[in-house]
Amino acid sequence: MTAAPHLLLRADASSSIGVGHVMRCLALAQAWQDAAGVAEFVSAELPARLVERLRRERIAYTHLHTVVGSPADAAETLALAEESDAAWIAVDGYRFGPDYYEQLRTSGRKVLALDDMVHVDRYAVDVLLNQNLSADRANYVGRVDGTTELLLGPRFSLLRREFRTATIAARLPAHTPRRVLVSFGGGDAENYTGRILKNLIGSGRRDLTVVVLAGAANPHVAALRSLGECAQFPCEVRVNVENVAAVMAWADAAITAAGSTVWELASMRLPALVGALEDNQLAGLPALRAVPIFRAWPGAELVTRDLAAELDALLAQPPTFDGLDAQGALRVVARLQAITAHAEHVLSPA
Repeated sequence: MTAAPHLLLRADASSSIGVGHVMRCLALAQAWQDAAGVAEFVSAELPARLVERLRRERIAYTHLHTVVGSPADAAETLALAEESDAAWIAVDGYRFGPDYYEQLRTSGRKVLALDDMVHVDRYAVDVLLNQNLSADRANYVGRVDGTTELLLGPRFSLLRREFRTATIAARLPAHTPRRVLVSFGGGDAENYTGRILKNLIGSGRRDLTVVVLAGAANPHVAALRSLGECAQFPCEVRVNVENVAAVMAWADAAITAAGSTVWELASMRLPALVGALEDNQLAGLPALRAVPIFRAWPGAELVTRDLAAELDALLAQPPTFDGLDAQGALRVVARLQAITAHAEHVLSPA
């Protein structure tokens, strides 16, 4: 019997770098499992809550004791790939440089790089994935060779199984009180969540019901809960929620960061006020503003706006939006497995 194809995913998460890299790799791992494959995570930094999440997802996990992005990191990752005979190694993070990718690829293993910022001069990989609206083939000219396949744009956005299987009801007129979801990623070291919550409390509005999602690496949970208890409107802080799609289905609108969450919101057709916090997010603001259900600003500006009034404006005339389907992870897995099958056929022609 042929062994199930194995996918090794190399990504990290912490309060400083957030959990976005790991969560979109989790989406890829779930899609790989759904295509009858086996997935394994390798991390040098991973909060205990996410380690437990991987265990529940039946995904093996190995902790690396090495400098992130170093030759030793690549060597240990390769050793694990060889031990499991991994068909692919997927790498997601900004601390992996061109030498890291080169070291992986020269082993003969297939390599997938997940990218946002075009932050590497040379991507020695078999497939490069950039799921952002601003992804442009021209940005990679001279950075990849003719053998690298580019998967670009939201068509390949990596959304977890909960979004792929969600039933999306037609958006009704906003509830009274308005149901608002606040989410600023898995880390939020600068506590944008708290600043947004203070803004809403300062508005004096009582016609809100707020659910705050704090991620697995958020260091401000206790302070957020204390703040929520002082609000003049119902406010619940939930930590490390696994079925985020269910909360998005409940909400009338969201206030969030311009990371991977925007593709989740788009798939759920949920209007949102969006703050761009990182350089790559700021670069993508013009494209994000073109999405009918989003109103977007730099994060520093978002926290100073009259957010209650902005929510009213956002929901006054809900725009028509066909949404983004949530099948990107399945498309990526299909391409990876097709490339593997082609390589095996070339090596062993009938």
